[in-house]
Amino acid sequence: MHPYSNDFQHRPKLIAVLFIISGAISAMIAYCSSLLEPWIGFAVGGTSAMAIFGTLYWLLDSYLWKIKPFRRFLLIPDLNGVWIVKGKTTHGPDDVIGTEWQAELTVIQSWSKITVIQKTDQSTSKSDSASISHSPGEGFILAFHYGNKPNIDEPGMNNHAGTCRIVFDQPDKKASGEYFNDHNRQTAGSMSLTRKENS
Repeated sequence: MHPYSNDFQHRPKLIAVLFIISGAISAMIAYCSSLLEPWIGFAVGGTSAMAIFGTLYWLLDSYLWKIKPFRRFLLIPDLNGVWIVKGKTTHGPDDVIGTEWQAELTVIQSWSKITVIQKTDQSTSKSDSASISHSPGEGFILAFHYGNKPNIDEPGMNNHAGTCRIVFDQPDKKASGEYFNDHNRQTAGSMSLTRKENS
């Protein structure tokens, strides 16, 4: 997984809050330890604020951000899971028919990192950078750069890179997008996505 950029202003504020909470918890543990010392006859060590911050950050990054009240506050969609993709590739401006294709797109996402993997019968694409933004009236926008590697039994295809922009107007159900490939492929196309059940 790699980090993704975003336009959510709450992220630095939330990290600052975690620091404050961590310091408060550490001070509370130290105070309680001092009260216990006369009863048990020896000093009880405290817990550093950094250790508490690391634990709280891990919980937030891995689990807490997925809870709906948190997601509403943070304006971050939970895109995790498998999406069924129906695409159409255009081979240049004179191609009015295009080529239809299908794939499965898997999103592996935490609060701070994401990986997007798409597999077709011919190749696999994997993201190496990404961003998530929110556009009122449009939805959540996932934009990412990817590298594509053809299957070994597809000698007519070459490695290539591209960019993709997907709009999740219904983050829990459907999305649509467009993609553009580099000079090694020189194609573009559109995509419609539907979240796979139980993913």
